[in-house]
Amino acid sequence: MESKALQLLEENDMKLGEKETLLQHLACAKKMALDKVTRIWRDSGKVLCVEYGDACWFHYDGQGSGIDDGK
Repeated sequence: MESKALQLLEENDMKLGEKETLLQHLACAKKMALDKVTRIWRDSGKVLCVEYGDACWFHYDGQGSGIDDGK
């Protein structure tokens, strides 16, 4: 599943820094992992958003931000 999630992310045209930000966030947050990704989209500001199996979702702006907008 991890490669499928990365494929989805790449299909959403990840910008410079977004992938690194996402992977850093996942490394710090044990409850989240690429294999738990359920949805990927860009918000109205074109910021990458990733939803996880527990319905939490985060913005990944490539500048070190991972903002929890879930639950």
